[in-house]
Amino acid sequence: MQDNILEKYRYLVKKLNEKKFFGLNGIYTGYTIAIAFETMYSTYNKKEMSKSFYRCFRMILSTIFFNIYGINMEIPNKILFFVRSMTDTRNQEFYNLKIQINNSCMWIARPNRISQLFSLDVILYNCFLSIYFYIKLLVIKISLNERMVLTSHMICLFWYNRKLKYINFNKYNTLVTWCDTEAIGNLLTQIFKNKNKKTITLQHGCGFYPNVDGKDWRSLNVNLETMISDYYFCWGECSKQQAIKYGVKSEILCVGPHQFIDKKYHSNKNNNRYIGVFLTGRCFECLRWEEENRKLIFLANNYCVKNNVKYKLRLHPTLDFKEYKNLINLDYFDGFSHLNESFAEFSDQVGICLVGNSSCFIELLLKGKIVFKVKNKEINIYENSDYFVIENEEEIKEKIRNSDIYKQKRNELIKFNIADGNIRENYVKAFKKVLKENDD
Repeated sequence: MQDNILEKYRYLVKKLNEKKFFGLNGIYTGYTIAIAFETMYSTYNKKEMSKSFYRCFRMILSTIFFNIYGINMEIPNKILFFVRSMTDTRNQEFYNLKIQINNSCMWIARPNRISQLFSLDVILYNCFLSIYFYIKLLVIKISLNERMVLTSHMICLFWYNRKLKYINFNKYNTLVTWCDTEAIGNLLTQIFKNKNKKTITLQHGCGFYPNVDGKDWRSLNVNLETMISDYYFCWGECSKQQAIKYGVKSEILCVGPHQFIDKKYHSNKNNNRYIGVFLTGRCFECLRWEEENRKLIFLANNYCVKNNVKYKLRLHPTLDFKEYKNLINLDYFDGFSHLNESFAEFSDQVGICLVGNSSCFIELLLKGKIVFKVKNKEINIYENSDYFVIENEEEIKEKIRNSDIYKQKRNELIKFNIADGNIRENYVKAFKKVLKENDD
């Protein structure tokens, strides 16, 4: 079981779907565990068993004592658009669309999770739930750490389901989730499907798509493995092919990335005095994100020294600048992005961009940037992107000199990854198609 992670994931989904749990009647809990399963592999480390145990134990304590779960709802109408967390920019993207779809038919809902100490009665109730779920999970062949992660997940699921029972969903005929693999998004999707209402899920980033042999974590895209929505609005042909490869049963519509609704693909804003370095966020050890980030900084140091330019650093929210301070050549460093500075604002301040295995790679290409990916020996998450992978500063200079080839390769990759046509119009047509099928 341990040798094939995909098999293990499918085993857990199957076993959990077969079991009935108190407070979760009618819910297939196996479909909700994708993020919890990711957590198992981001905290579990054979070399640091005690550290992994502490993280998992701390997770279940936090769930028992400190988390409050609720749902913020707006005025009911035809489409409920549900997100786990959404920036004002993303809100605006879809609010701009709703006028064109069906007279302001789209409304936003989101969960709130407040770190606040529970009352004593709730803490005692959560203790009962933790014991109950832990015992129920004993029949499933998983490790102690994994069982603690799943117990924490089941408690959260219990409270979310309890909150959802008090919401009237009858006025909605369609649900749109940011990602129906995320626990509460999946929970809502199941509720809507049980009421014979249409469900849509969106592609929110690039998945790890190199293969589906299941021999390593990097070959598993859980976002596709347990997708249950009726429709999947994906970015383009590449995503569509991979969804079909994974056996996704949803109707797949290629619409483009939501980040570019009402935005031009190519930006004229470039500042060639600065290199932009986009560090990869914390993720699974097999993706070598720490090694990748070190390579990015060393590459930026070397390129800037030889070409007398400076670089700016964009930190992922999961990273701490202190971890990288000693790697930076301060003579050629011009600071890092501020917390309230958007991706677009930062990218407009730089010229050449260096990235790792990140969704920002395709976004920067769409903005017309000159982008290169640092070589990762383990994985390249974008198919057909080997041309953009570099190992040293000389390769950067060589490919910049051959600008016509670069542009050709960039256009080919964009065409493979992004749907044709105007993205706003693609989304409008797709939503109208679903609404029309609901009315028929």
